[in-house]
Amino acid sequence: MNLKNLVFKPSVALFGMPMGLIGLGLNGVHYAETLQWQTSLPLWILFYGYLALLIVGVPYFIKLFQERFKQHSTNHLTKEWQSNFQISLFPSITLTLMLGCLSLWHFNWYRDWAFWGFLTVMIAHTILWFAMVSRWLFDVRIELEDLKPTWFILLSGNFVVVIAGMQMLPESWREVLWFYFSATFFIWGTLVFSLFYRLFFVSHISLRMRPTLFIFMAPPSLGTIASILLLQQATVPLSSWWFYGFATMMLLVWLYSIAEFRKSELSMVSWSYVYPLAAYGLAGQYMGDLLQQPLFWWWSGVIFILLLGFVTLLTGWLVKQAWLAVKSSPEAL
Repeated sequence: MNLKNLVFKPSVALFGMPMGLIGLGLNGVHYAETLQWQTSLPLWILFYGYLALLIVGVPYFIKLFQERFKQHSTNHLTKEWQSNFQISLFPSITLTLMLGCLSLWHFNWYRDWAFWGFLTVMIAHTILWFAMVSRWLFDVRIELEDLKPTWFILLSGNFVVVIAGMQMLPESWREVLWFYFSATFFIWGTLVFSLFYRLFFVSHISLRMRPTLFIFMAPPSLGTIASILLLQQATVPLSSWWFYGFATMMLLVWLYSIAEFRKSELSMVSWSYVYPLAAYGLAGQYMGDLLQQPLFWWWSGVIFILLLGFVTLLTGWLVKQAWLAVKSSPEAL
């Protein structure tokens, strides 16, 4: 195994790592503030996520510009966009960047940069949203078996627009954010039914990609938070109960089927567990804030602790793979 290929080979699939880490960091920040817990742990997780974003993002965008402006460079990233599967991973880039902007805004770090950065990424994500939906509608090559849980990353990004927008954008933007919420709610319901049909009656997810099933949980978890922020009611809105109930059902199904997930070996695909669970834990915290029910905070705490253990395990796996690469091929460095 070559360390250069392991770490620095540009691929849109690698953005799942910083997306999960920054999402977990924001989860920890909100949890610590809710319980008035004095700790720097969430900040260290965020810094880990920023570092991962630099390691993954810089080579990716350098490669992107090389392919755009050099005639003789390979078209690896172009082929990713043309792939019916990998195109569904592109929203992980805009989603991660929006989470990064939100974290900077929250801590009053470079607020002006965070604001304009968020607006820029929001526009890019919107263009990507329309481009992907158009592709799904009119590309005759796309079949039912091409529908995978990774399609839901786009919808997660749409809900993040609402969540971040409610905190970063002026009040006059509220109607725009309602557009994102309502349109995403419709597409989410359509894809949920379609994906269940595919998994039940057509074909299952391959063993290697099985961790991506957890992405099922991300949009309804984020939808829970988005509806709470938009409606600003004294109690939990009915729409939030719908979203949170669905996400909880999926989590319980996956926990019941944990033996099936254990058959999948650790890989970069395993980062698919992190962001959906972080989003679900954060949704539980918002539910607990409104209901003042300790059960939600305890449950969210359990999710956070499990994620810390799993991120530690994945980090150890990455270090091991890097060490094996150097040991077997020193010139990899």
